[in-house]
Amino acid sequence: MDRWAEAGKSDDFVKKQLKLRGLSGDALKAHKNYNYFERFEGRRDVIRLERWMTTEASTYSVWTQQGLGYINTWDDLKKAMDTDAFKLYMSYGKYFDTIAHLNMAIKPVPVIGSDASWMEKVVRILSWKHTDKPEEYVMKILGFDKFSLETLQANKHGETFLLFWLLKNERVDRLYMKELLEKLVEFEKLSPAEMTKLKNKDSLETAQENTKTLLKKLLGLNDLSKEEMVLHDKYHTYKYLSGLIKRQTIDKHISILMERLTPRY
Repeated sequence: MDRWAEAGKSDDFVKKQLKLRGLSGDALKAHKNYNYFERFEGRRDVIRLERWMTTEASTYSVWTQQGLGYINTWDDLKKAMDTDAFKLYMSYGKYFDTIAHLNMAIKPVPVIGSDASWMEKVVRILSWKHTDKPEEYVMKILGFDKFSLETLQANKHGETFLLFWLLKNERVDRLYMKELLEKLVEFEKLSPAEMTKLKNKDSLETAQENTKTLLKKLLGLNDLSKEEMVLHDKYHTYKYLSGLIKRQTIDKHISILMERLTPRY
């Protein structure tokens, strides 16, 4: 099994060799050679993970290699979460974020590029919440301190952070991925009045101030006077990003965001 995995043999090739071709479901699992096929799959996945880790592959390149590019709707994503391809992607994504976060003080955080799809970013949001990644890390991986304002807007990195911020500050006791996804779907279903109530919760006031402080520090504005801030080349980036979480702008951005994410049949 190890030899086939290391040689990059396909599932179909291995099934043929093990006389499993044409079998599925209970019939496949009941075959005497099925445990060998499982061993092949396990070894193959380990080899893939090791290769991605060695080359520091981007999460989106792994997303596409795993055949997840078809995911365009909530339903697509819900169904994909149960697949082996998605689970392997998640394993690498969590490793990627863990290493990048641990090395944040000594090595630049690799940013999400313009090639990443929106739904892959949604999955990263869920993973960041699920693994309790700090806001500062998410700000850096979205390139807030590197990209121009125009690039941030074009790549929807501001909206990505907004959705993470709302999910992070929502009191969610259960941290299973599918339950977090359901929470995002709930955001979509809120009426304007309900959204206003959500964004005006007293509990968000402190979170808003803390996030603004983090943004100022990240963008090099924390020690500047108001007059000096206005003249800084990152001032407009700060105004845009801090404006996303301000109470009077959340409705607008959530509306645009959820319109894009609404499943289309």
